[in-house]
Amino acid sequence: MPGTTGRIDHMTVSNGLGLLVVAARDNNSIAIVNVAKMTLNRTINGFSLPQAVVFVRGDKALVVTNGGDGTVSLINTMDFRKLAMLKLPSNADNLDFDSSSGLLYVGYGEGGVGIINTTDWSLLRSIQLLGHPEGLRVDMNRSLVFVNIPAGNYIAVLNKTNGEVLGNLPVTNGTGIFPMALDSVHHLLFVGSRSPHELVVINAISGAEITRVSMPGDADDIFYDSANSCIYISSGQGYVTVVKEVGPNSYQLVQSIATYPGARTSFLDSNLHLYFLAAPQQQSQPARIIAYQVGS
Repeated sequence: MPGTTGRIDHMTVSNGLGLLVVAARDNNSIAIVNVAKMTLNRTINGFSLPQAVVFVRGDKALVVTNGGDGTVSLINTMDFRKLAMLKLPSNADNLDFDSSSGLLYVGYGEGGVGIINTTDWSLLRSIQLLGHPEGLRVDMNRSLVFVNIPAGNYIAVLNKTNGEVLGNLPVTNGTGIFPMALDSVHHLLFVGSRSPHELVVINAISGAEITRVSMPGDADDIFYDSANSCIYISSGQGYVTVVKEVGPNSYQLVQSIATYPGARTSFLDSNLHLYFLAAPQQQSQPARIIAYQVGS
């Protein structure tokens, strides 16, 4: 991605369009990558510290959250022009999308989650929590949303329809719980702790801690692959870590791949069995996206 400097944030894929979209945060732009050719199609400017992206409306539109001004942008994927925008109080950040209902959940500000109807592009409600939300995961099987709150070291549990706060799952003996993945079939949460550097496996029903696995520092994205029972973690320390479930409630670090300093964001395309990693510019080496084949 020539010309892309500074921090790169989160990504998303449309298999139907064959595109990977990357939030080039410090460039105030998004990069559109052709997945088959792994080439840059185009760069769209005019954002304000874009942080997360997701396709909605059957891939006919793209959502971009902006940390700089708190806006959430809706983009037409035919021509990548802005269709609409919603304003949250500040720092629109991580998100998750429930394709069955068309509802989008966006973390923002000092402790808010906005629920957006992507069909008519309206803000349905805002939920107030005790600290800035980081990882958000929708549990389709139980009509819940799990929200990481690093400042409080807990995971808030919300009703995904009305936003009611149903309870909190504390994460003890660790701080900086930023990334999170969910196995909704077996009711497991995989949480990245930055101090100590560990993957924490939590029972999503009881909140009980199941186990911990040491990993490299500065984890920012975690993905669970149900096809091979593996968890993929990208860390700014310069590693992709693969943790595998080797037995009931038993997890083992099976691979640690050296990458690049600051390469902390990633995306798992479980349909193509590809894992994309964003590597920021390093001296004479331009920013780039690296694709890894993962087991099926």
